[in-house]
Amino acid sequence: MPSTDLNEPFGIPDGAIGSIQQFEADFVSMPSYYGGISRALDDSSVRVVTGRLGAGKSLYLRLMRDNQLRNSSVYAERPSRNLADLSTRDVVSFARFSGVQGANSEAWKLLWRRAIFRSAASFIIAEPLMRSSVPSHLVAEVKSYANLLGDPNRKRRATTEASNIIKDHPGRTELRVYLNDEGWSDAESAILDAIAESRPLFLYIDAIDDNFRWAPTHWIRCQRGLYYAIMDLLREGEGGNRLHVVIALRDIVLGSTRASEHGPRYLERTHINILDWTGQSVTEFLRHKVERLPDEFFSDPSVKSVSSWLSVDSITNGRPNPGRERIESYLVRHTRMVPRDIVVMGNRLCRYVLSQRSRGESISEVDLRREVARASREFASSQLAQCANQVMSDSMPDSALEQDYSHVYLEPNEYQMNEAVSTICRCIRTVGVEEFGAEGISTLDDMASDGFGTKVYLAHILWQNGLIGWAQHESAHYYSLEDLAASAVPQAERYVFNPIVFDRIDGMRTTLAYPLPVAK
Repeated sequence: MPSTDLNEPFGIPDGAIGSIQQFEADFVSMPSYYGGISRALDDSSVRVVTGRLGAGKSLYLRLMRDNQLRNSSVYAERPSRNLADLSTRDVVSFARFSGVQGANSEAWKLLWRRAIFRSAASFIIAEPLMRSSVPSHLVAEVKSYANLLGDPNRKRRATTEASNIIKDHPGRTELRVYLNDEGWSDAESAILDAIAESRPLFLYIDAIDDNFRWAPTHWIRCQRGLYYAIMDLLREGEGGNRLHVVIALRDIVLGSTRASEHGPRYLERTHINILDWTGQSVTEFLRHKVERLPDEFFSDPSVKSVSSWLSVDSITNGRPNPGRERIESYLVRHTRMVPRDIVVMGNRLCRYVLSQRSRGESISEVDLRREVARASREFASSQLAQCANQVMSDSMPDSALEQDYSHVYLEPNEYQMNEAVSTICRCIRTVGVEEFGAEGISTLDDMASDGFGTKVYLAHILWQNGLIGWAQHESAHYYSLEDLAASAVPQAERYVFNPIVFDRIDGMRTTLAYPLPVAK
């Protein structure tokens, strides 16, 4: 049954926590024509799940694993969620060893491959369900490569092993020698031979998506290397058939691979599931969530619709000449078009609705707009904080790594973060209007560069984070992997700020006669 928690009747916003049984009960199955967000959870060909923050990557991985648990012929480990496994400091240290501020995806790919096989070896040695069917001589052969694989007495996640490799080889030469040791080919063969005698091994890597916010530039390279390692392993036949490593990636990471020389070879969709939500699919998700609410949330429980839930069909919007807007459209455009925001906003509105109805009071349009604006402001604040972290990470000089003051850029304190966000808000406020042209893009970049004291391509960062889009044919286009969007903001005649910006930054003016819907 769907959730009956009156505090969170729309469900838990974070798919990485909470009861998997409750998530299965609350899960909204979308029609097949919506692509990746409706892909079957038992599709074992999927190796990469990608999407925006809040798109449902962690939940999808958990549900995929839960489906595999029903298959007694495989072993599926739970998704890794320990954020201490691989820290930002580890990532920065590896950057220093493998090429400071350089395009070191090849080095990251090799590191992740070694970490994955070390993790697989630990399951062969320490997991009874894997080891029980492996001949003792193969277990002994795997153990004979302890100089490369370690000698684990417990199962180890790939993220743990990546961190261990970095910590155990604290020097560029030492790390290079270890990663390129000629014994690795034989060690990998021994591991795959052992798995061939046991059962297919499913490993899930998810936690690194959460660490992304601290140093986006470095984490992009880290995640991109993981992506390349997974896809290379998949193409190797035996490794791809018996050793299944499934990962969650932020959309911007997959987008960055398209700019590389070998980008096209990695872009097939069979093994990549893109959770790309649109205004249409998010609206349908909202409707399904509303239909599952208990009767006490409706003015007329026989008609479980958004209108019955909130007692309005339309609402006055904040246009220069205010008009009425359909309530569903109004709610959806004040989110980042991801299910997490619908859940957060839905829970907030449910608390208000239940409070009013329990006192026998009517639903107020003024109150609805206030609650929606508060939720929208939270979404915008989160997105602006991501932008600020990205700006600070991108502006870090090479010397910060060598002279050990990278924490100033990668682990900013509250004052630094507030100042960085304020600087970005001032840049946006200078443009000041809902719709603008190419001069607005230049203004954003120039003001940000002045404010941060280094060259900053703020428009690109805002585009990647969905805070600006380009307008065409009376609709707005935002960063989307389904559209094969580039990481750089596209050239266009008209641009628009995301509506959530107006609830976060004072002094902004809505200038369009009506809100632009998101392009399908």
